[in-house]
Amino acid sequence: MKKLYKLSIAVALLFGATSANAQNPDVYVGGIKNNQAAIWKNEDPTVIANGDDVSAMVVIGDDVYAAGKSQGGGSVWKNNEVLFTLSEFDFYDRFVTSMAIHGDDVYVTTNEMSSSDWSFIGRLWINGVASDDYADAAELSGICFDGDDIYVAGRTNEEAVIWKNGEPLYTYTSSVTGMFTDVKVVDGDVYYIGGDFGGNGKCTAIKDRECLNVNHENNRDLSINIWKNGEVLYTLANEAYGLTLAVSNGTVYASGQVPNSSIFKAIVWVNGEGTIISDEWSGAQGMCVHNDNVYVTGFAGNLPELDTFIWKDGVLTTFTSDGYDMGYCIEVVDGSTGIEQIDNYSAIYPNPADSFITIEGVRFEEAVIYNSSGQVVVTSRNNTIDVSSLESGVYLLKVDNNLTRNIVIRH
Repeated sequence: MKKLYKLSIAVALLFGATSANAQNPDVYVGGIKNNQAAIWKNEDPTVIANGDDVSAMVVIGDDVYAAGKSQGGGSVWKNNEVLFTLSEFDFYDRFVTSMAIHGDDVYVTTNEMSSSDWSFIGRLWINGVASDDYADAAELSGICFDGDDIYVAGRTNEEAVIWKNGEPLYTYTSSVTGMFTDVKVVDGDVYYIGGDFGGNGKCTAIKDRECLNVNHENNRDLSINIWKNGEVLYTLANEAYGLTLAVSNGTVYASGQVPNSSIFKAIVWVNGEGTIISDEWSGAQGMCVHNDNVYVTGFAGNLPELDTFIWKDGVLTTFTSDGYDMGYCIEVVDGSTGIEQIDNYSAIYPNPADSFITIEGVRFEEAVIYNSSGQVVVTSRNNTIDVSSLESGVYLLKVDNNLTRNIVIRH
């Protein structure tokens, strides 16, 4: 068994481990297991395709949506069955980087390399059909919704870009290669992660969420920041790969890897403060926040053998060890209700609202709205809730007394 670095109680507190009242959740991990696309549920793997991988996943109720690379270019699965294939266009290699569910539609971003001129292309796919938007994107790496507005992170050949509804919203010009890798919108604020990926102009693409350039020793001029509404919120490191982002209850989380002792190691940042969570060659590839607990999946080990790891609040909880395994994405839901973590997908809209709010894509028994004094002002068992009688202000929404979100009423 490999030697592992487990965080102290003090460090675990940094991540905000909580609540003895929290239910035992179901933990889903998507990735690759012995060169096969696999999904683990509570450590139990299910192989869904040969020669493929799962690099993005969304869990809504009892439905598990997954997407990844496949022999036909790319696939989207629902409950382990192929839902769509991503097989249009001539390409050399295609990698799924993110996905989101909005209403009945499945959105997927991919990065691919053209076999005709070896150029890099980023695409957005909607229900298995490539969109005409983002035609000048070299890579797309993150997607989220705020109401009906779609936000996408990535880059063109000139700059890092956050797009809103297909139009550039925020850009960053790098002296090397600029790249934004993830985006989240919470209460109208746009958070995103990225910056300079690569030194001397050599890092031109991300494959398997790592720089394609082989010579990392001469290519470590990397600067990663967390941004909010066009301004740098936190500077993470001068040499880092920042991959995924989460915002929950006012706390900003990020995961990635940094060079340490001549190797790369998995790291998690909380409000800009980083903590290495493994003492092996490793990477934190996927992250989510559930009930104020931080779940991370990734890999550790030495090629050609790698292990799929799951860390909870910085402490290793489980891993697999039987060949080339790697965790790319992670989702955590409450097993008793099948409710997703609302903050991850901005499933409440509109926010601000004046007449009604909709809780999209989650099952629940009861939603309760509290005013600033802690008094119950609205209860509902419906996904669409009438808030027209509430005065303008900030309220707290609780779903089954478990998931929470601030909502703004503005008349």
